[in-house]
Formats: sequence, structure tokens, C-alpha cells
Amino acid sequence: MIALKNQTVAEIVLDYPNSVRLFESYKIDYCCKGKLTLEEACYLKNLDSNHVAAMITEIISEKKNLGEDFSQLTIHTLIDIVLHRHHNYVNNSIPIIKDHLGKVLAKHGSDYPFLSEIHDKFADLAIELEQHMVKEEQILFPYLSFIEEVFLKGVADSRISVFLKHPVHMMENDHERAGGSGTDSINFK
Repeated sequence: MIALKNQTVAEIVLDYPNSVRLFESYKIDYCCKGKLTLEEACYLKNLDSNHVAAMITEIISEKKNLGEDFSQLTIHTLIDIVLHRHHNYVNNSIPIIKDHLGKVLAKHGSDYPFLSEIHDKFADLAIELEQHMVKEEQILFPYLSFIEEVFLKGVADSRISVFLKHPVHMMENDHERAGGSGTDSINFK
């Protein structure tokens, strides 16, 4: 915990991105004032640095304890995890990231023109992610649920793989497209 208190807020955010929400809840600036140590940042906000460090430690340990054995879970449970852990995370994170990018662009965009391109690429990626999640929720997950139901009833149907092939292929293409829309083509000069 002492080590955390002596780390800068920016270092903590870089090492433990899940800490961002905690910092935001306490209105601790991890961007422009990110060079402050956790102890200094807490002092300026009249916060107990031991308490904040303990909360960060809890966030870190929660992250380490996510090691479920997915091979033992039902399709229904896996879908539930994807929806409630991943889709909710993405849906909650997109507006926050857009807001942060907008603020950084407004403050530093004239000095760093590439920020505009990053802002635009993220907006495009956000749209792709949102559309992809809708496809999963409305097409793929119902298919998978149906397949699980069929197999649980003991009815084997060879046509299932044919019906599933197109939605799975579509999702794989979405993943590849989204993975390729990073910042590799941005000129950071």
C-alpha cells in the first residue's frame, strides 16, 4: 500500500486501468495532474490516502480473481457473462472515453493535430462495437441458446452447424475489422 501511495496517479492508471472510475468518483485528475503521487492527490482533495490506496488494492485483487474456468460453464452462463461483464463495460466505457478524448482534443488539439484523427477513429470504432454487440445479442446469442436447448433435450441435429456458420463467420469478420482499426495508420507528427 505504501508503494501505491508513492506512485503517481498517472502510473497507477497506466498499470491498473480499472482504477480510473475510482479516481473519477473522487474527482482526482489523472491526466493533467497525473504527475502527483497518490498521497499528494489525496491530500489536495482532503482524502485519506490509506483508504484510497486500500480501494485501489481491492480493485487490483478483483482483477486477479477473474480466472473462471469457462470450459465448465453453460452457454447460457457464458452469454450472461458476456452481456453483463463485457457488453455493459463497453457500453459504459464508450461515453467516458468519448468525453475524455473530446476534452483532450479541445485542450491540446491545436498543438497535436493527430488527436483529431484519434478522436474520429475512436468514434468509428465505437459505432462498430455497438453494432457488433447488437448482432451478438439479436442473432448469435439466440442461436447459441437454441443449440444448447436442443442438445440439453438430447436432440442432435446436423443442420445446426450449417445454421450457425453464417452468424459465427459474421462475428469473426467484425472482430478482425475492429482489431484492424487501431492507430497504426495515424501520423503522430
